[in-house]
Amino acid sequence: MTLQEWNETEKQEEGELSLLSLSPSDISVGYLSWPPLESLEKIPALPISQLPETYRLFITTIAESVQAPEDLVHAQALGVLAAATRGRFIVDTGTWTELATLYLATFAEPGERKSQVSEKVIKPLLDFERSIRKEKLQEVEMANERRALELQRLESLRRKIANGKSDSSDLQAEYQATQEKLISCPEQFVPRLLVGDVTPEALARTMSEQKGTIAVIQPEGGLIANLNGRYSDGMANLDLVNQAYGAEPVHVTRQGRPDIYMERPHMAIALNVQPAVFREMSASAAMTQKGFLDRFLMTKPISLLGHRLPESAKPLNRTAYLDWCNYVGELAGYATELMEQDKLVTITLSEESQERFTAFRTSWEPRLQSELRAVSGWGSKFPGMVLRIAALFALLGNPRATQIELRDLNSALSMITYYTEHRKQLFSKHVGSRDQIVLARLVDNGSAQFTTREAVRLVQNQAWVSSSLDGTVIVREVLLNLERTGQIRQCPKQGKSEIWEIHPQLIA
Repeated sequence: MTLQEWNETEKQEEGELSLLSLSPSDISVGYLSWPPLESLEKIPALPISQLPETYRLFITTIAESVQAPEDLVHAQALGVLAAATRGRFIVDTGTWTELATLYLATFAEPGERKSQVSEKVIKPLLDFERSIRKEKLQEVEMANERRALELQRLESLRRKIANGKSDSSDLQAEYQATQEKLISCPEQFVPRLLVGDVTPEALARTMSEQKGTIAVIQPEGGLIANLNGRYSDGMANLDLVNQAYGAEPVHVTRQGRPDIYMERPHMAIALNVQPAVFREMSASAAMTQKGFLDRFLMTKPISLLGHRLPESAKPLNRTAYLDWCNYVGELAGYATELMEQDKLVTITLSEESQERFTAFRTSWEPRLQSELRAVSGWGSKFPGMVLRIAALFALLGNPRATQIELRDLNSALSMITYYTEHRKQLFSKHVGSRDQIVLARLVDNGSAQFTTREAVRLVQNQAWVSSSLDGTVIVREVLLNLERTGQIRQCPKQGKSEIWEIHPQLIA
């Protein structure tokens, strides 16, 4: 059938074409042929060659020795760097600031060696934590013992004043002096950099004890389940984690417990977990609606299961690994010094970096209303994430760096496509999403072509369509998303009708 023949035999209903239209074999007449659907679903590889040398060599040697995707190493390595900063570094763009930390989640099936990767990547951070705990343990114990004695003294003075057995004026003065001494000697805690399967309440307490900073770098998703209300009847508690991403002040009040106040909370998260955790996150109304997911860099790497050859595993490059350990230890040590002195370091962009970053933002902004509209909440935060990554790369080379050089920014910018495409593919494949519901209805209907109005009719019983003032606008946004992923495409208009066609592979 030619396009002219089709025009002569088309059927219209209320000014739009019927779903009874072309067969799959007729679809590409007058158009470029369809690309294979699987080619549109290729997952972008980590741009390893564009990353800083020390970082690149470390990722490569871990991935090759463990035989795991480089993505798993990369995500947790960035998390370790973010944790090592301990909230002491701020990136100043001249118009706004970003905290040098990151929330990352990489999803991989069982057997991808997530635990082995995590064990090797976080080792320098665990070594540093072990060292500083040993160093500070005696000091903390002695300080708390002195504090306990002062508390006993304060209680003894209180009883004497209450009994009135001595000169009350002298007792009151001694009581006040002891109180002031206690205020200047708060309870001390053994240093801690990492926590694991922690509840939101315990997380707030631990962060407060650690001067507002903590990290979760895990191959398990316990934190997500806890934040999503596992132990609180399904009531999600995300405020602390959301606020810690941007160092916003936190004040937690709980009945029967002391208040917790943190002026500049800092948290780093890097999770290498199973895809089920993503489904849990994306199915949570609280996590999707309160901006929690928008703060995460998410990836799902290509699986190596079934393709690994034990004899091809390479021994660990000791030099590359030790360089990584030394850099992480040095950064954590410097950040701890800053924390003890209650100091912050401001990192700015070099002149070249500022120009390059401005050019990136200029090109990025229009995309939020086009192919990134479905993930625009995340997309609006992504330029800040780029700066955070660039700052971590600068600090990896020099923990005392105060400027992001062009090479650091370029390394971060090299991952634009990587993170963008992973984000789009993860959310476009989410079961129950609007895109998938619309596509399923269209494919089940069995016709190769359809109109926008007919697509609306197929999903008009969905709450997000029926409750909208204009369901056509919402459904058309979904159709545009499906077009961007190559699953459907627009045809030339016939009159006032907006016509679409489905990829032949889906129809077949």
